[in-house]
Amino acid sequence: MSAVIERVHAASGKRAAAITLSLALVSMAAGAPMAVMMGALPAIAASVDASPTQAGWFLTGPLLITAVTLPLMARAGTLYGNRLVSTGLLVVGVIGSLIAAMASSAAMIIVAMCVIGVGLVIPVMAFAMVAEHLDTRRRATAIGVLGGSYYVASGLTSLATGPILDHLSFRWLFAGIAAVFALSAAALVSTVPAHGARQKGRLDWGGAGIVAIAIGAMLLAATEAPSWGWFSVRTLGVAVVGVVVLVVWVQFERSVEKRGDVPLISVQLGKNPAVLGAAVAALFATAVMYGFVVMVNYFAATDPVVGYGFGLSSTDTTRMFVLVSACAAVGSFAVGQLDRWVDPKWTLLLAALLLVAACVFILLLHTQVWHVWVTEAIFGVASGLGYAGFANFMVRHVIPVDVGPATSMNFLAQSLGGAVGTSVLAAVLMAGTDVTSSITSKGAYITSWIVCLGASALFALIALWLPRARRLVGHDDAFART
Repeated sequence: MSAVIERVHAASGKRAAAITLSLALVSMAAGAPMAVMMGALPAIAASVDASPTQAGWFLTGPLLITAVTLPLMARAGTLYGNRLVSTGLLVVGVIGSLIAAMASSAAMIIVAMCVIGVGLVIPVMAFAMVAEHLDTRRRATAIGVLGGSYYVASGLTSLATGPILDHLSFRWLFAGIAAVFALSAAALVSTVPAHGARQKGRLDWGGAGIVAIAIGAMLLAATEAPSWGWFSVRTLGVAVVGVVVLVVWVQFERSVEKRGDVPLISVQLGKNPAVLGAAVAALFATAVMYGFVVMVNYFAATDPVVGYGFGLSSTDTTRMFVLVSACAAVGSFAVGQLDRWVDPKWTLLLAALLLVAACVFILLLHTQVWHVWVTEAIFGVASGLGYAGFANFMVRHVIPVDVGPATSMNFLAQSLGGAVGTSVLAAVLMAGTDVTSSITSKGAYITSWIVCLGASALFALIALWLPRARRLVGHDDAFART
């Protein structure tokens, strides 16, 4: 592994606050596009005459692109500077948002969302800049602020989506997102120092191409399994291709390291018990976080004439999403305070136990509307603790120059876990849906919540196994390893 060639002096006082606020704005920019698409998907699809398959790719496309570009951008940040790469990603976000604002067809929306997907890598870079430029005592608080800002943006965007669609059009939504991306880029350049902890070396384009194929294949198999069939030749074939290519990629990265070059993701870093353990924990955590609240909302929106549900309107479900976002913001902000008292692994354990509590609560109590609201509030706090908690765990366990690659590995695990979890839960509901009436049985929802409870329990067990963080040291000491 090439040595760190530039040391960073920690920001303090007003300068540290300015950096934190700028990175919080960056996180808000990252949280807005997917919140808009989830809230406005039916309206956007109708405006461009998109088929159900095309509409699905409005969401699937950017998620795939984000996943396959994560390792490349994270490593580029360590080689060329996180601020430079982050500024470029924000500019890409502006371009993608403007394309979406001018789109007149489903194909253009898909292209625009995929371009935006490249820009959505930015949270990983923001966490890396926290590790680079802030003292160890300020990092956890800053990470909490970044995570909370992400959820605040999601909630505010959800609130604004309805009125803007009613009085203007979806194009104004994306024009606003373009403005936020541009403002974030300006704030980043004006407050965050250009220098940072860097490594000598070249970008590993070969490794980037190989791992992109592997990740893309595995995510595609996971997301399309409900429609292709879990044990169909197509699903199994694509999944096997992904696994085989991933094995090839690991061997390729080992050869890169042996030559003394900088690999895309260090095999040694991947074998770090903290990094590997957190990735496995993230698989189970996001398997619940991505799908559980959707299952609860579907249940609550069902017409009570079928024997369950409350017939909640789209406005009601939007309010629930805002509640989840608000509680998630609270959970994220709390990470900085918790880090002063407990080891980061206990924050992740708390997130897991709250997920368990949400699952148990809805399993036992689901006959009144307030049961759903309480469930989603608990779930929201757990999600915020998990999102910021995983980032803080990485920052506490690796040196700043490795935060980007380590966090990208964790985000990849989150993407895969979320895709698999959502597909499994969708398959459970499909299996319990009557073909003639298209009515899903109450038992199918109960089964989906039991599946979530099992995954949450596994998340908790893995959190218990995770190693404790190293002792907090001074900022410059964190760069001692080369």
